Amino acid sequence: MSRKVLVVGAGLTGATIARSMADRGLQVDVVESRDVVGGLCHDHDRFGFLMHAYGPHVFHTSIEDVWKFLSRFTPWTPYRHVVRALWNGMLVPIPVNRDTFNLVLGRNMTTGECEEYLGTLQASLGNNARDSAISRVGTEVYEALFEGYTHKQWGVDAAELLAEVTKRIPVRSSGEDSYFTDQYQAMPTAGYTAMIANMLDHAAIRVSTGETVISTASFRGYWRCFYTGPLDILFGYAHGPLRYRSLRFEHSVMKTVFALPYAALVYSNPEVPYTRRFEHKRLTAPLNGGGTTVVTSEYPTDAESWREYMYPFMSRPCMSSAAAYLAMAKDIPNLVPVGRLAEYRYYNMDVAVSRALAVVSGAMRRL
Repeated sequence: MSRKVLVVGAGLTGATIARSMADRGLQVDVVESRDVVGGLCHDHDRFGFLMHAYGPHVFHTSIEDVWKFLSRFTPWTPYRHVVRALWNGMLVPIPVNRDTFNLVLGRNMTTGECEEYLGTLQASLGNNARDSAISRVGTEVYEALFEGYTHKQWGVDAAELLAEVTKRIPVRSSGEDSYFTDQYQAMPTAGYTAMIANMLDHAAIRVSTGETVISTASFRGYWRCFYTGPLDILFGYAHGPLRYRSLRFEHSVMKTVFALPYAALVYSNPEVPYTRRFEHKRLTAPLNGGGTTVVTSEYPTDAESWREYMYPFMSRPCMSSAAAYLAMAKDIPNLVPVGRLAEYRYYNMDVAVSRALAVVSGAMRRL
């Protein structure tokens, strides 16, 4: 068998694998079902600023190797992400911090007093996403900010989801309101699509867009096949369809410099059909931008309704089905499932890149 590699998917994970393999001297074929590269990170220029096609993507990491790797393909524009939740007519900091607790609870706690309050909560993982959230923020804040949002986002009560869904929620006793606290927080200056195109710009990489791989027959003749799509499709739904959640987007073009006070606003009220609104220009352009802006509203939906797979559905039955598909993948010697969809795990962008680099290193050790 040749030492030729197939990568299915030209998103961030697939592009990282393709470039890493090409840098090691292997020939790489990349197959992407969309007509453009970038996957869910895809962005494009409109009205003189970049629009994020599948929701806001803010790069942040404290993983030095990931930062160095991606910095080969883009300069960066520093960016600090600040988010508010609209609750009871007030803009409340998200992630939850001291000011969030004070506004929701009607208190005036200092940082030290907030630390003491957090100490009274049972900060354990909990048996499900609801218990996990309450153990971290308390019942009042959970019901105000997370209960309705979680039900809209996933379509079920939080008690039906694994604790991992809400254990990712940062909770702070200080007034720090940056959404992320990583060492590096920035946007690719020319956008994610340009960065990923640069990653794929190598003589040993051939990219084919508008092509879909839906069976393992396509893997014949390749030394390794790195697959980043949903496994249930690849195996003909042998264990039933895996459940993924997705988002439907509605864009509003407005003749004003800025429309929102922050880059993103979260709506936890169950009577509001969308979960979040975000303003592209605040993410990707300087504050003295032109007189047009675009605000996008996000409506959660099941992925099957429009075939855009975004979030693995974190319930015990779904995880059990995913494990069955991953076991099937092990029976195909040259198949390597990798990434959020194929591994049925939620990865932040930096962790996705780190995972891809590790998978390549592991494969090369067996070359």
